Amino acid sequence: MDTSPIIALLNRIYEGQRPLFGDVPELEEVWQDVERFQFFSQLYHLIRSKELHEELPEWFMKELKLRADAILFQNMLIRGEMNKLLRVFDKAGIDVIVLKGIRLAEQYFGHFAARPTTDVDLLVRPDRLEEAHALLEREGFCKQDEDDGSHFHFLYNKMFDNVMFPFLGVELHWNILRSHISDTAVDDSWDRALPLRGYQHVKEMAAQDVFYHVCLHGYNHDMLSLKQVHDIVHLVYGIGEQIDYGALFKKAKQDGNYAKVLIVLSLVYRLFPQLQAHKPLPKTRHWPFWSMQLVRDMAQGQKKWRYYMFRLMSVAVSYDSNKHRLAHLRYMLLPPRDFAMNQLKEGQSPSLAVVYARIYRNRMRLLLKLSPAKEKSRSRTQL
Repeated sequence: MDTSPIIALLNRIYEGQRPLFGDVPELEEVWQDVERFQFFSQLYHLIRSKELHEELPEWFMKELKLRADAILFQNMLIRGEMNKLLRVFDKAGIDVIVLKGIRLAEQYFGHFAARPTTDVDLLVRPDRLEEAHALLEREGFCKQDEDDGSHFHFLYNKMFDNVMFPFLGVELHWNILRSHISDTAVDDSWDRALPLRGYQHVKEMAAQDVFYHVCLHGYNHDMLSLKQVHDIVHLVYGIGEQIDYGALFKKAKQDGNYAKVLIVLSLVYRLFPQLQAHKPLPKTRHWPFWSMQLVRDMAQGQKKWRYYMFRLMSVAVSYDSNKHRLAHLRYMLLPPRDFAMNQLKEGQSPSLAVVYARIYRNRMRLLLKLSPAKEKSRSRTQL
């Protein structure tokens, strides 16, 4: 597993090491990473919270603030719309838990704009899902997808006559992970949920459940974003004393998520080795083909052969049971219609046999295009 200049800087910041960088070329490489990973607001607010702004050149902080302010504006608009929506849920008497997003930034990162977000994630009880759906439609939100049988949320969009804020997305959850790859239960999270100040029916997860959810969210996105890596390392440094790894892994085993949580935490601890001294991780597990280079490729929209090897090998290390492993293989080989149509990005609805034929035609073309031999040939041509 390789590292990157931004990871080195984050290690120094969290460990209180000085200087934060060696020389100007090193800092320029850090900035390239910050731009590549769109890591403006997290780094800016982290530096401010640690009172380290004088440790970095003026040009660096000025440019960082400029980019972070754009995220502040977006998060401010999202927070305003989220609060309006929460008041409507509260008035309707529908229990709702606010997930991730603005509330996570406020509660654990110190500022509502300290972590960029693009939507609002809400968890409702399954038996109130239809009521929540009707409420969102009355508020002008349009449902964007259909249930594929194992998913755990629906997406709704509301359009605005504002070029700077054209729409707001709301993900309406009834669970936090697909049902075919785990047996995740959220009843106990509801039992431990804490009321949000000023509301009767709006709640937030307890710290332990927040951490569990953040780990699973990172896994769900293959940890292929610096944002997901930073979410976890920031929480371990910030609220590590509130996190019980014994209870975390016990809950994960009950839900069939032990391997998922373990590989996620293992790679974070490998990138930030000093975490072991602050909060020891009792066991680790390697996630084959995961690397910061893979994260860089994804940030640039590049899916090379290593990415597909990573996805394939993930099946071997991220499941607790053969039941879930085989279910995921079946999902990959014979995806549900809605998921398959989304992959094809076609508006028409041919028969399922035609859909599968087109998917496998595209996959074969991709395999031929991304073979290691051809990739090396392209590299030599570029040289």
